[in-house]
Amino acid sequence: MLLEFPVEIVDIILAEVTDRNDLKSLCETCTALYKLAVPFLYKSITVRAKDELSLQKIDVEPFLRTCHTPINRLKGVKALEITSQFYTKIGDRCTHRDVGGSQYELVQNLMPLLKELKEDSLRSFTWDLGTCIPPQILGPFGHLPLKQKGIESIRLTTDGACEWNLYGNCLIDLSEFKNLKSLSWSGLRSENDFSTLHGALQQFSNQLVELDLDLIDWNTVNYFLMDQDDSRDFFVRRILAIPPGGRKGMFSALQLLSLSGVSLIDFPEEITEAFDFKTLRSLKLRLCPGWDDFLQHACQSCQPIALKSLEIQITDDIEDNFRDTISEFLESFEGLEKLFISTNSARDPLDLWYAALHHKSTLRRFVHHVRGGASEDGFSYEDMDRPDLSFTQKEIKSFGGWFLNNPLHKLDLECIGFSCRPQYLESLIIPFMQKRTLKVLHIRQSGPDLENYPSWAVQCDYFGPDSGLSEEEVDPIQTPSEEEDEDRDNDGMPGPSKHKNSSSSSSSSDDESPKLKRKFQDFAHWAFGPHGISSLRIIAFGDFSYGGRYHQHNILLCRNTSPGYFGQNFRHLNQEDRELWDLLEEYSDVLEACPTGNLFED
Repeated sequence: MLLEFPVEIVDIILAEVTDRNDLKSLCETCTALYKLAVPFLYKSITVRAKDELSLQKIDVEPFLRTCHTPINRLKGVKALEITSQFYTKIGDRCTHRDVGGSQYELVQNLMPLLKELKEDSLRSFTWDLGTCIPPQILGPFGHLPLKQKGIESIRLTTDGACEWNLYGNCLIDLSEFKNLKSLSWSGLRSENDFSTLHGALQQFSNQLVELDLDLIDWNTVNYFLMDQDDSRDFFVRRILAIPPGGRKGMFSALQLLSLSGVSLIDFPEEITEAFDFKTLRSLKLRLCPGWDDFLQHACQSCQPIALKSLEIQITDDIEDNFRDTISEFLESFEGLEKLFISTNSARDPLDLWYAALHHKSTLRRFVHHVRGGASEDGFSYEDMDRPDLSFTQKEIKSFGGWFLNNPLHKLDLECIGFSCRPQYLESLIIPFMQKRTLKVLHIRQSGPDLENYPSWAVQCDYFGPDSGLSEEEVDPIQTPSEEEDEDRDNDGMPGPSKHKNSSSSSSSSDDESPKLKRKFQDFAHWAFGPHGISSLRIIAFGDFSYGGRYHQHNILLCRNTSPGYFGQNFRHLNQEDRELWDLLEEYSDVLEACPTGNLFED
């Protein structure tokens, strides 16, 4: 059928096929389609390190072999990603730290692939190994600055704490990429890193569409800046390259701004004026001291604000004016589609929810995560997820008693992420029994909590290495005993146990899946049941940040629509659920928002 169209039309059609499996299937159909589709299949390639302990071991031979086929598949490559997992080795990653010439081996493995790419063909380059980038690749006179000057997007994740980098032995050159539109850099720390970034922003600020900077931890960076005359103006002068007195509209084309671990405390007005809020569509401020002054100046600047996505993750210091700042900013414009907020404040969460109503006609994705800020029964929540989102028992009971008491009933949300125990969650999402808009629900429990304390969803025997503690002994936010919990439900606390429309059982049809806790099962039975949320497709539990670092703790459930099933109205996702995996990919920004902890640890 496709071959009946002119080649130009087929190319247009193939350019719209985004699923690599579909392209692969087309390549396997016939020789004619293979010749047409294979350039699109190899338009973007990803090479992965063998594992995190052997980041230098990257096998590019399968790609090199394609150079000797009738169609050289590498000649059409537009995007190259060099990557690895960030699961276990989150400190001291760089290959310079290994003995035996690991950095040399890394260069030897990668250079043959880079040399086979057509000159000036690359438009996107990603280095996601978390190591120094060999100068032979991206240094002055490196291969990419000399042979791939047409690159428009650069994404770097480097080990800034590596001594080789700190002493200036791994220079990076971005000055040759005259068409640069997107720049992302995580892990920068050395004097040369900041000098390189400063030069790039001076050169390309007016053409950048995306800027993503992650300094990981400002306190650590500030320590390295102690010998500077004044580290307070470091970001505004040494990174953004804003001259004294400001430079209005310096980033005039910028649509996506993401800052993590960056101090905005001083000169917030100059920083704000550098960005054009009528052009900016996405703003992320993660663990940035001074975020509140930045937003306040944005409100006071009288700039039109056209944001579609806003993510704010509060620093360890609890800002007294948090509620006023967020509310004022949210109420200063309309049209927001995504709102992701993580705080360590126990202050009234309803203020945030009511402020979100200012965007009720457009808001579709909402994350609210709360950590610490309270204590109960002698245990502190200072560095743990709050199990109730800081709502009082009276408020939760009120939401469950009448859905109009819940401000969410005015929002047509499609995906929600709440850090909340399942037994409280039903009351918070009851409005969506009627609205039929909610597709994906993420029950957020932070990865560090899952590794040290009991899961809210999965039964297990012990937590933490050699703890010797049972689940009840180690859980500082453990609810009362099952008997007491049932009594509380019967006394009027809304909970899934009120909706036992089928027998409670293991959520798995085989022995390999984890055994779920009763209250999590009860909640899933209610949510997917006849008295639950009919539009709900997926319940995701756990922490999906950093490429799945905490995947062993995560749970994905969907509605059980298998004919003849008995008892369970939900099941685990499996590999055949392609449509549901696509749905998760669509809402991946919700699942990955506001991560607890950093990409790196020193």
